[in-house]
Amino acid sequence: MARRPRPEPLVERLIDDPDENVRQRAESDPHIPTRTAERLISKTGRHHDVVANPGLPPRLLTMLLRDERTALNAAQNPALPVDVMREMVRRLV
Repeated sequence: MARRPRPEPLVERLIDDPDENVRQRAESDPHIPTRTAERLISKTGRHHDVVANPGLPPRLLTMLLRDERTALNAAQNPALPVDVMREMVRRLV
């Protein structure tokens, strides 16, 4: 028996909504799929809410610290691993 394809998550459809308020709410969804977050971050001007999202995986947050467009918001993300925070503080002192 053939499997039906999984439906596209609602957030996938809403991130391209013409209404900016709808897009912003979708981008801040804590359950946003990682591949969706990565796609949004790569789009110019559509990364602030995504980078601040506490649902992002630590691997992606650490990568975002290296990009000057996203570093500040990534550093403020509460999901940033503690060891990464300690390293950031160590470099400042």
